Amino acid sequence: MQADWPSDAAAEVAAIVARSCLPCHTAQGDAPLDLTDSASWWRHCVTISAALEQGAMPPWPIEAGVHFRDTHELPAADRATLLRALQSAHTARTIGEKCTPAAADIKGMPPRSGSASFLVGTDWLTNPEGETRTFAVAINNPTVLLASTITLQPMEPGALASVTVLPDTSGVALRLDASDPAAGYEAMGDIGRSVSGSLGGGGIGCRSLKLPQPFAFRIPPTCALVLEAHAAPLGFAADGALTLTLEFYNSSEPVRVVQPLALGGVPPGAQDELRFEHIMTLSESVDLVAIVPRGGDSVHSMRLDAAAPSESLLILDIPRYLSHFARPYVLTEPLRLSAGTQLTATFSMLPLNLRAPDSMRSAPVLLLLVAPVPAPAIEHQATVTDESK
Repeated sequence: MQADWPSDAAAEVAAIVARSCLPCHTAQGDAPLDLTDSASWWRHCVTISAALEQGAMPPWPIEAGVHFRDTHELPAADRATLLRALQSAHTARTIGEKCTPAAADIKGMPPRSGSASFLVGTDWLTNPEGETRTFAVAINNPTVLLASTITLQPMEPGALASVTVLPDTSGVALRLDASDPAAGYEAMGDIGRSVSGSLGGGGIGCRSLKLPQPFAFRIPPTCALVLEAHAAPLGFAADGALTLTLEFYNSSEPVRVVQPLALGGVPPGAQDELRFEHIMTLSESVDLVAIVPRGGDSVHSMRLDAAAPSESLLILDIPRYLSHFARPYVLTEPLRLSAGTQLTATFSMLPLNLRAPDSMRSAPVLLLLVAPVPAPAIEHQATVTDESK
């Protein structure tokens, strides 16, 4: 151990930990090790140092040409600060004393007119090796709902790796759920051409998808919400129940509704290919607000590029996609993509899932949440009373 780390650096260390570690590493967090507990830092000092040195934590290695919110990235300077602090006997013993989770960043978020919560998967005990189940929840909304935030919170921390959401007005998902005697049903969460994730999703370290003002999801009347839930391989059966919470939009500023734009799927004749692209040219201008990656266990990497007449831009590159750390990415500022922009989604596949049953094979998709430009007029929702609580 080196000499004690200067005490005036304690606040800097605490701020780094709160920003990059505590979204997951708390007593009720998704990840092991409660890093608000000083004993954890001292007892696991070598393990934490190794994870930092190897770049294994935080576990979202991405490259991007735009800025995303809440990625918990750890810049090289911050990583070096933590490593120096861990080399100090005194600091390693006391880091947790000053570490508290950062307050939620609600800057720029619209006021809420209310919320509604639904308990999902109450009878689901997950497979110790991990599994996927889909659930349909009838929300019985008589009018259009506009939701600015979707939160998916597991009842047991760490039990669910990721969840994506889709609205369904066809009744198909409800029938599938009712026909399966077990909790939910065994299939992916897509319904026809509609892709799960159209209403966002959440994952470890990012349980809420909060759209910035003035954007919102549109939930059609008499709709069921379809949740594709991926259980984490914990090595033991866990309670797979989760709470779905919708926070509704109510702002004086006219709302802009996001729409799903899916790039991916396995092209005809490419079922056995290990690498393929999906290219799309935009027929109209849009603002890109968020990206929801869906790859399951079949994808090694994903990349999204945009090429306009004047410039090319790497939007998002996930060089090592990990299904157990799947999560949405919300841009700090919407990205304007003009008509004529060519979008290219590139997928590198793993061979292990190429011959999985069709019902459980994840077609890799980068789901873009976009708002048309100019924005069409959208009806406002009626006042909502949450009767589910």
